[in-house]
Amino acid sequence: MLTEREQFLEWLMQNELPETAVRTVITGDACGCIAGGRDSITPSEQWHRLNPTEDACDGTGLTSPVSTDTNIKGVCLPVGVSQATIPFADEIKTEIGKIQKDDHIWWGTVNTADGSYIDLSTMEELRDYITYDSIKYIVMVVKEVAGIGQVAYLQRKE
Repeated sequence: MLTEREQFLEWLMQNELPETAVRTVITGDACGCIAGGRDSITPSEQWHRLNPTEDACDGTGLTSPVSTDTNIKGVCLPVGVSQATIPFADEIKTEIGKIQKDDHIWWGTVNTADGSYIDLSTMEELRDYITYDSIKYIVMVVKEVAGIGQVAYLQRKE
């Protein structure tokens, strides 16, 4: 018997309503400009000025970056539409701060190649992103939701 999440992922794969997008995860070697750990500290431009012969990370904190794209499917709604429907909208507002009109909420995530669940909480805000409708979005907040897996708050990448 399938779990609720498995049933939801199956529904995402079989229906036309869910939207398609591309999840891009960028990995590489930690740059020397990240002093305390590559996932929690912003890259230092000053370090690069003081060490001009070192590899440049272009603000990602990684040298020799490698991009991995995964085609995904989920339900995507503009934040204005979904604010009234998600039970923790106020909690997300507190974590995000100002909500922009072109931000989106992404419900559930399935890998279109094999139907597997994709965990968006592992995406690094500094460099990873989702491309939906030709626009890049950063995954800002991810909340677990019984039965579907996750709901993610997407903010347009600048």
